[in-house]
Amino acid sequence: MGAAPREVRDISAEWLSEVTGSRVDDVDVEVIGAGVGFMGQLARVRLVSRDVPASLVVKMPSSDPGAQMIGGMMRVWEREHHFYTEVAPKMHSVSIPRCVHSGVDPFVLVLEDLSPARPGDQVEGPTPGQARTVIDTAAALHAEWMGRAELDTFDWMPDLNDPSTGMVAQLFPVGWPTFLARYADSLPERVLRWCEAFVPNIVDWIHTYDDWPVTLIHGDFRLDNMFFDDRGGMTLIDWQLA
Repeated sequence: MGAAPREVRDISAEWLSEVTGSRVDDVDVEVIGAGVGFMGQLARVRLVSRDVPASLVVKMPSSDPGAQMIGGMMRVWEREHHFYTEVAPKMHSVSIPRCVHSGVDPFVLVLEDLSPARPGDQVEGPTPGQARTVIDTAAALHAEWMGRAELDTFDWMPDLNDPSTGMVAQLFPVGWPTFLARYADSLPERVLRWCEAFVPNIVDWIHTYDDWPVTLIHGDFRLDNMFFDDRGGMTLIDWQLA
């Protein structure tokens, strides 16, 4: 078997032939998402093959040591691997990319290429139609998994009491002054006032949900992780923080 890639440049036709179960004669690898993703490397791979789709997307951990350290602490690659192998086959409420292969040591995902669907833009914001789709999708996801006993068996998926959740919450007050210095002029006054009240209390706020019913959440539910097609459908990607 061809070696599983640790870098985008290492993606080979031999390895893809093995993981897809079909002959791949050649590959053309294009880095995508450069400068956007912090935790991972992402590539669109165009395939020369008669038996598999014309292109697939390959995702693997970042080669940056700092990102690897943070990602390891938060178990992001482990979480996404288990999501696609344990949760995705049971998911009915939300459209997600079809997973062709999910490997460990090294972690690497081979996913359906969603083009020509287009990702949302969290800076530009959604259209009214997209906003409705986003809300409907969140509601459907949370309703499908609400109170399901099998959530307790996913020991790889942290809950609100997990140390990694607390670590992220504690970073908010630390990073807030820097964010404020950079972006305060871009925010409405009412948003600034709300944040000033909320940020110091975020850790306590999280624990107000300790006794609430449990469900599956995406964890990074923002427009850049949502692909919209011309029929009004939406596919949700990037499950590293599930």
